[in-house]
Amino acid sequence: MNRRNTVSSTLAISIILGLICPTIAFAQDGSSGPTISANSATKQSQNAQRKAERKANRAQKNAELGQLEKHGYNPAKDQTTYPQDLHNAQKKLNSEKQGAKPTSEP
Repeated sequence: MNRRNTVSSTLAISIILGLICPTIAFAQDGSSGPTISANSATKQSQNAQRKAERKANRAQKNAELGQLEKHGYNPAKDQTTYPQDLHNAQKKLNSEKQGAKPTSEP
């Protein structure tokens, strides 16, 4: 009977420790919480800034491509004349910009 009590109490202690130890191992102190949220807030603001920069760059690229397409460049066209078509469209665009600028001569 004494041996049965020892085995059952040892088993009970083992079960209790098995349930308590993992919760203690995963527990965090309260001081580390605000630091993590401050870091994540900084990271979120950096991500938002990068996203805004990417959107601005994409909008600028699309605007430039749109201007070139208005001046005769077609990116979906046969690529055998690719560099010359692009250069021609750039020349037309540049000449239009030069013509639109007012001269400084009186």
